[in-house]
Amino acid sequence: MALESTNRALVVLDMLATSNPGPSIRRVSEQLGLSRSATHRILQSLAEEGYATQSPQASTRSDLVSSSWPHA
Repeated sequence: MALESTNRALVVLDMLATSNPGPSIRRVSEQLGLSRSATHRILQSLAEEGYATQSPQASTRSDLVSSSWPHA
């Protein structure tokens, strides 16, 4: 189960790193076939570790997110 979670997080991170501008949570979840709640949890974990950020222009939690990759 941990490996599956890690794989999903890496797929999300890859999508963020290759998207410009950053996609919405809805777009990430739809493109990757994940539930919005799972996508939000993954993004929240990535943000807590400094790998993702929410756009300053975002008006809600589900707005644009982007990668902070590579992580220093």
